[in-house]
Amino acid sequence: KDRIAEIDKLFLELQNKEQSFAQYIKDGDTWFNDKLYTQALSSYNNAIKVKPSEAYPKSQIELINTLIAEQKKLDFGYAAVIASADKLFSAANYTTAIADYRKALELKPAETYPSEKITEAETKIAELKAIQESYEKAVADGDKYLADKDYENSLTSYKSAAGIKPTEAYPKQKITEIQAILDKDKAESQRYQEAIAQADKLFSEQKYQSSLEPYQRASGIKPAESYPKDQISKINQRIAEQKKLEEDYQKLIDDADAQFKAAKYADARGLYSNAWALKPA
Repeated sequence: KDRIAEIDKLFLELQNKEQSFAQYIKDGDTWFNDKLYTQALSSYNNAIKVKPSEAYPKSQIELINTLIAEQKKLDFGYAAVIASADKLFSAANYTTAIADYRKALELKPAETYPSEKITEAETKIAELKAIQESYEKAVADGDKYLADKDYENSLTSYKSAAGIKPTEAYPKQKITEIQAILDKDKAESQRYQEAIAQADKLFSEQKYQSSLEPYQRASGIKPAESYPKDQISKINQRIAEQKKLEEDYQKLIDDADAQFKAAKYADARGLYSNAWALKPA
C-alpha cells in the first residue's frame, strides 16, 4: 500500500512537471513569435529548470540571444547612419543626407523618420534651386543692364540679387561700382548744369566771347551732349559775323574819312550813312 501511494505521488509530480514544462514552452513560443524576446527568454529558462535535459528551450535561448545580438547590431548601424544623415542635413548637405537616410531605410524599412527627412530634404533642395535660379537671373539682368550703361536698372537688379543671397560678394561689388559711377555722373551733371547756366546767361547778354569758355567746359564734361557744341557753333558764327561787321564798318569809315578830307562831301555823306546803317548805335 505504501509503495502504491509513493508511485501515485511520483506520477503526480511527473505529470505536474510535464504540464509546467509544456506551459513554459507554450508561453515562450508565444512571446518568441511576438518578438518579445525578454519574456520568451524567461519562459524558456523556466522550462529548463523544470526539465534541464530538454534541448528545445536551450536551442530557442541560443536563437534569441543571436537575434538580440543581430538586433543590437542593426540598431547600432541604423543609429549611426541616422546620426550621419542628420549632421549632413543640419549642414544643408541635403543630397548626401538623402543618400544616408535611404541607407537607414534599407536597414529598417518600417521606420518613418528617414522617409520624412528625405521628403524634407527634397523640399529644401527644390527651394535652394529656386533661390539659385532667381539669383542667377537677377545677376544676369544686372550684367546686361550694366553693359548697356543702364545704371539705374542694373543697380535694382544687383540689389535684388544681394537680397536673395546676402552672402554673395559679386552683387555687392557691382553695387559699389555702379554707385561710384552714379555719384560721378551726378557730380558731372551738376558741374555741367552750372557751366551751361553761366554760358547761357552770357550768351543771352550777347557776351559771345565770354560765353565760349563755359560752353567749351560743359562740352568737355559731357562730350556726348550736342547743346554746348551747337551753342559754340552759333557763337563762332556770331563772332565771325561781328568781325566782318567791324571790318565792313571800319572800311566804310576809313573811305568816308578819306572822301571828307578830299572835300568830296556828297560821297563822304553816302559812306557815313552806310556805316551808320551797319552800326546804328
